[in-house]
Amino acid sequence: MIDSDLEKAGKYEIVRRIGEGGFGVVYEGRDPFIKRTVAIKTCTSESEDTRRRFVREAEIAGNVVHPNITVVYDFGYEDGVPYLVQEFLSGEDLDKKIARGEPIALATKLDYLLQTAQGIGFAHEEGVTHRDIKPSNIRILEDGRVKIIDFGIAKTEGGTALTRTGTTLGTPAYLSPEQLRGEAVSSRSDIYSFGALAYELLTYRRMFSAETISSLFFQILHQAPTKISSQLADCPAELDELIVRCTEKDPAQRIHSFIDVVAGLRRVIDSLEPQPFDLPTILPATTTETTPVRKLAAPLAPLTAAKAASPIPPASSVPPAFSAPPAFSAPPPPSPTPDRQPAVKPTVGAPAIREVKTRRRRRRVLVMASGAVALALIAALLVVAVRRTAAAATGTLVLDAAPWAEVVAIVDVAGKNAAPMHSSGEPFTTPLAVPLAPGRYLVTLAHPPSGNQQSAEVEIEASSTVVQRLELNPVDVAEYLRLAGFQ
Repeated sequence: MIDSDLEKAGKYEIVRRIGEGGFGVVYEGRDPFIKRTVAIKTCTSESEDTRRRFVREAEIAGNVVHPNITVVYDFGYEDGVPYLVQEFLSGEDLDKKIARGEPIALATKLDYLLQTAQGIGFAHEEGVTHRDIKPSNIRILEDGRVKIIDFGIAKTEGGTALTRTGTTLGTPAYLSPEQLRGEAVSSRSDIYSFGALAYELLTYRRMFSAETISSLFFQILHQAPTKISSQLADCPAELDELIVRCTEKDPAQRIHSFIDVVAGLRRVIDSLEPQPFDLPTILPATTTETTPVRKLAAPLAPLTAAKAASPIPPASSVPPAFSAPPAFSAPPPPSPTPDRQPAVKPTVGAPAIREVKTRRRRRRVLVMASGAVALALIAALLVVAVRRTAAAATGTLVLDAAPWAEVVAIVDVAGKNAAPMHSSGEPFTTPLAVPLAPGRYLVTLAHPPSGNQQSAEVEIEASSTVVQRLELNPVDVAEYLRLAGFQ
């Protein structure tokens, strides 16, 4: 890993460092010729696999141009370090809004999902499968636009796979059942991941949650999720059914394409009733039937022949208090008669003004309440941020074997064995999730009853999960799950 900061990247000036991950560093940069702020993503990892994925991301994202996909401007090398230049995005990732439990109107959430579905659907039309759809890869800009980011493990139709056999890349909670089984990934895998993302955005709960990685995998493979309508009181029935169809275990039973997803979301959005406070509403003024607004209380009396024939007085006779006489003035209204009552003077806009003031007071109360809640959450968010920062420095290696195996060794490039051991000195057995620092490791598993032993190399990146499965003594999977107590 190259740790030193770049001073420039080709023609682009480096302004400041804004992030860091397992692949390298992200900078805020500036194009000196067209005066544009950009984001410069570098790959400082010395791993060949990581660099190949980085180049693949530039190739894929640079050729998929859509309003809801991050725009790639340029790619190049600086002192042997590959870099990717893309648009500089404001706002924040969707996972941060979900973690805060930010109060978001249902119509706004559906708009986020609609934009996301349109972007992924366009990528599918271009032959690109994202394979890592999750809230942290969805950026919500300050103006409400959605941008899909990180095509690092995306796959193109007919492209060469960069994933080794027996491994799974992506975030476990959003992986489709076929991804967990190591089967071929298709566009319908993205549809499942989108359904899991939509479920979490709508309910602020993950579709499946477990204390261990093996239990999580079992739920994804075999259990049906709780329906959204049981957790969201105002969930439209069609939206509930749409998410169910997106997250079917069998890919053949899922919605076929994002064209259908987009159409379904549009129907749900169109069926929603207008939400309060979305737009200011001004009520019309109260009037009477005899004197409606914008009509004279009484008709003007016609001019008499004598008044019409009278000449305009000369300028010398104009009183000095006036600069000019009016051309004519309307006569006073006729005196009331027994059969005609005086017109009632309308109160123009009084109820509307009161309504607007009431709404403004409500908004001020809402703003003050939101501020109080935000202050109350700051301490908790700081604790979460510290924990996430510490966790982001490591990755997770998930080991599994059929039927089971002992974890003999997890050796890094320096020769240090990172395999966990019981206090008694006995090795752990699979399935097992091990947090590891980013780097390359040689994993060795053994099945003592059969005497079989296998090794495999794995590459761990920060904030990522790699699943390594080895078959040392193949058995029937259903029988293995039954013996293990899962069935």
